[in-house]
Amino acid sequence: MILGAQIAFLLCYLEFCEVLYGTTIPALPAGYAVGSQTLSGAMVMAGVAAVVITIETLLLLAAIALIMGYIKHYCAVLSYYDEEKYSGYAMFRSPKTPEWLMNFDIGKSAEQQRLAAIEDCKRKCKEIRDSFEYGTRLSDQ
Repeated sequence: MILGAQIAFLLCYLEFCEVLYGTTIPALPAGYAVGSQTLSGAMVMAGVAAVVITIETLLLLAAIALIMGYIKHYCAVLSYYDEEKYSGYAMFRSPKTPEWLMNFDIGKSAEQQRLAAIEDCKRKCKEIRDSFEYGTRLSDQ
């Protein structure tokens, strides 16, 4: 989270500098000294624009990451559905919990949950395969 906040801050600062020096300062008249036509007014406008642009950029990146995560999850489930036909998708499966983390309760719990999720996925995939073989629908059961 801290790294994400730092990236967002740097992105916002870079957008601020770009808007300030590229748009708002050149838009000021030659004798800017009154009202909103001052350097501080230009900085406020650049700051507001930078925040809006940063939020839009972060939302776009989050949407892309979410879509990529769903695709990765779908490929992992396909690899359990038919291990021969979709053997190339096995690389999308979650790896085993590292040994150094297994020394702690959180690592053991994570590995147990991972194994339980794999067994649950295999069981549901088998039910789906069996329902197609026998011509029944899952909603009929």
